[in-house]
Amino acid sequence: NNQPDKIETVLDMDRAIWMLAFNNVLVNLDSYSDFQQNFYLIQDDHGRFNFVLWDVNLAFDGLGKPQGVRMQFDYDPLAKQKDPRFPLINLVLNHPTYRKVYFAHCRTILKENFANDWYKQEAEKYRNLIKDAVREDPNSAFSFADFEKNYTQTVVREQPSPFPYPGIVELMDARRAYLQNHPAYQAAAPEITEIEAFISPKDSSGLTVKATIKKHEKVYIFYRKKGSDVFQKIPMYDDGKHVDNVANDGIYSALIPIGKKKVEYYIFAENREAALFSPERAEHEWYTYEKEKELPF
Repeated sequence: NNQPDKIETVLDMDRAIWMLAFNNVLVNLDSYSDFQQNFYLIQDDHGRFNFVLWDVNLAFDGLGKPQGVRMQFDYDPLAKQKDPRFPLINLVLNHPTYRKVYFAHCRTILKENFANDWYKQEAEKYRNLIKDAVREDPNSAFSFADFEKNYTQTVVREQPSPFPYPGIVELMDARRAYLQNHPAYQAAAPEITEIEAFISPKDSSGLTVKATIKKHEKVYIFYRKKGSDVFQKIPMYDDGKHVDNVANDGIYSALIPIGKKKVEYYIFAENREAALFSPERAEHEWYTYEKEKELPF
């Protein structure tokens, strides 16, 4: 609230934004994003707090609601944007870069898990794994018929009062269509291709990383020498004055420090409307360059 420009010194913002994206896409409302609960804050060795989610059994709009209230397939990605009870959501959705990072993570979650129907394959795998145990469970709050039905259709729990729980497929197929048509999801993101990393004979003081980047305004590379470090950020250039050689050819470069053995890195590009990471799951995934032999820098 008091020094939002210093938030990254006390909070892992990328991890926090991934949490908000996860909660929204999966309508996980029994969480910080609605009921302000079901998370831990764990402080790391760098003094930053990290969100750790737990108790996600009421995701997929499973929090329960009075009979007659429909499923929330159109739960707004911008929900709580101006609600003073949610300062983290306020900060993210009203910050020009954090907002684009949030939607980049939302698009990745939707694309990799729901737009391609991968979640249905996973659901079938786990339904088959547990169905015999569900059928034989004498203490289940739902019948086996409810278990079978609720994969695709709404089930209403009658006691202690009627509450409907939407089917996962029923919800997420409708939510996929809603989100894919949301203006923020349709914003044209930058393109990052042809990434290469090498020790240049012209400058062996670090690792040269090059990439072809289009539809962008700003480009950065994040790097660290080992997995326990915090990623550091520096710009990538296409001005002919750095390791990119030729100006304005769409090939951006950066020279990043490297440890004795390896360096981990990812690229981030943004324009006025949207942003893109490469790899898209950064900071949870990254590229790794390992030297064939240790060098003296």
